[in-house]
Amino acid sequence: MGAPVNHAVDLRSRSAPLLLRAAVAIRRLGPIAAGFAAIACMGVTVASGAFEGSRPLVIGLGVAWLAVLGLSIWRRRHERHRELLDALVAMHLVSGAFAAIDITGGIDSDFYPLLYVMVAFLVAMSHRLVAVVSIAGAVLLESNLWLRHGSIDDYRRLAIHASCIVFFALLHVFFTRGEIARVRLAGKKMIEDERVKTLDDARDFRLSGAPRAGVGGGRAAAEVRLATASVEQIRQSLYQTLDLLKRTMGLHTSALLWLDPTGTSLKLAEVATDCDEIDPGPFPAAGGAVGAALKRRSVVNLDVREGYRGIPFYPSGARVSRFVAVPVLEGEGGHLRGVLCADRTSGPAFTPQEEDVLRAATRSVLRTVENERTFVQTERAKWEQSRLYRASEALGSALGEEQVLDATLRAVREIAEYDFAAVTYYDPATHRHAVKRADGPLRERFEGLQFRDNTALAAMAVKNRSSLPYRGEFDAQKSTVFTPNARLDGMQSLVILPLVASDQAIGSLTIAASRRDAFGASVRPILEIISNQMAVCIANAQMLRRLEELATTDGLTGLCNHRVFQEELDSRLKSAARFGRKLSVILLDIDHFKRVNDEHGHPVGDAVLRLTARLLERCKRETDLVARYGGEEFVVVCEETDRKGAALLAERIRRELEGQPLVIDGGKLRVTCSLGMATYPLDAEEKADLVSRADQALYQAKRGGRNRAIAWNVQPATRQAAG
Repeated sequence: MGAPVNHAVDLRSRSAPLLLRAAVAIRRLGPIAAGFAAIACMGVTVASGAFEGSRPLVIGLGVAWLAVLGLSIWRRRHERHRELLDALVAMHLVSGAFAAIDITGGIDSDFYPLLYVMVAFLVAMSHRLVAVVSIAGAVLLESNLWLRHGSIDDYRRLAIHASCIVFFALLHVFFTRGEIARVRLAGKKMIEDERVKTLDDARDFRLSGAPRAGVGGGRAAAEVRLATASVEQIRQSLYQTLDLLKRTMGLHTSALLWLDPTGTSLKLAEVATDCDEIDPGPFPAAGGAVGAALKRRSVVNLDVREGYRGIPFYPSGARVSRFVAVPVLEGEGGHLRGVLCADRTSGPAFTPQEEDVLRAATRSVLRTVENERTFVQTERAKWEQSRLYRASEALGSALGEEQVLDATLRAVREIAEYDFAAVTYYDPATHRHAVKRADGPLRERFEGLQFRDNTALAAMAVKNRSSLPYRGEFDAQKSTVFTPNARLDGMQSLVILPLVASDQAIGSLTIAASRRDAFGASVRPILEIISNQMAVCIANAQMLRRLEELATTDGLTGLCNHRVFQEELDSRLKSAARFGRKLSVILLDIDHFKRVNDEHGHPVGDAVLRLTARLLERCKRETDLVARYGGEEFVVVCEETDRKGAALLAERIRRELEGQPLVIDGGKLRVTCSLGMATYPLDAEEKADLVSRADQALYQAKRGGRNRAIAWNVQPATRQAAG
């Protein structure tokens, strides 16, 4: 059924993307290609001995040119192909070094150490490609230099020089790069240890919802930043308070010990001291003078002897004579939070007035911590509200189901970083679930999965209309999410939220993560709000899709209706005119359809219409449009199809319909049809004229005996009623 098309236009339309891609490739790879060309020129120049005794002007121009080109490449390091650009810069430097050696005496040059240092530096400070290129280039140019300046007996000297290049390079690989790697690793560990300590302090200070180390992005990253800032602020305030106490009361050490959430151990929250040796902890909460203050929940004021070990932050024993410990009690219930410690190396014992000052200082400490808790809660609420607003805005502007799913998963990822997410739809009529969308590394395994109602978590969440599992903990070996054969291996956190709209469960939203405690109590309420809004948006999108189908689809046959045909024909005719392509319209009328309805009833007539619609869908190309024109008439719009191609398609339709009788109660009903065709621009250039001439051709087919396909010709025909 292939039809001839305008190959010149088609070739131009196909070549345009190729030209565009070529232009983009040239733009991206141009600097690299220029760099390789420059390296090749420089290598040939050095290898040919052009720099031996060169004139200063030529040498200066060559060096300046290389410097400018090398600098331009270096400044483009932010672009793609960064490793290639680095390798080009390395070769520029190596070539320049050999040019300098050539100028200053060749093999006997005093500049050889410069070459060794340069290669060693490039190998030590760059990645593997640069190291290989630098060593290989240096050895090749060294060999060329020896061939030009040496004799057949100088191979030992060449071997020594080449070995020095490789030796210095390997030396820096094993030592310098190793030391750099060690320092970097130590720096990363120090930063990570400080980060872990900060997050531990955040939990100790009960900054609600403080995350654990090793969290992902999104909300968790925001929580880390917030907790870090709050802990730093608390530390600064605590140090100012402790330092003020130390200076005004003549103290040796002023320290705040803070209880962990379990209440079993203490660690140093902050300290102002003249001592060089302070243990930050943690320490057992029971024991010594500090343990006595915690146990009695009152001030402990002691005269101590040198070497006393009841003060835990002095690892070698106390070198003080006066010590006081004041418990930090929060709220009306007097919840123990820590101990404020103060000591002196000499002088009088702590007076009751000084004890009162220290008690006031504990209240100041609690106010500092409480203020930061309030600040954290306020910032968290602002963050949650901003994300909810953005999610609501995105869901509100999403019209189709795919847009709703995209907007939901983006919002969920910002709030709770996940490793797997899935949206299921539920059909209550068939009691079947289907995974409509999946996201994450396991996407291909789950997307499109279908399963019946079962006792797995997803089905139970839909059935009970409640989120599962209760605490968000998950073990793939013990629990099933969808089916026993589709397991979420490697996941340790899970939440499944039912999607309920208009009191009807329509599916579920499943989120999983490989880390523990990913979906805590602070996250789930927000996810529930998003899932509720998502359910409403999905229901609205499905209703909108059904309305669109009713407005554009024929209810009996499922084909496009007459209105869609008119709109599509307008659009396709404009496209055909713009690109100089042909277009054909085929009108089909079922023969003696009125007799079928009269003799067999309308249900059989409807079956004939559906049979014809299925056949047309099967025969058409992917780009063709099939629509119900009205009554027992159908229309096919064929793009890039001339009269001959349309005739081939029409004849195929006629033969297949004739050879496919409809089985009814009384036997088999033979169905035939008549078809008329008209082609743009051969038969008409306007839409109305094109359809009219296809209709006239259809009339000629029916008048000529029916069960035939006829193309329009210039002989006029007046359509009359035909059964």
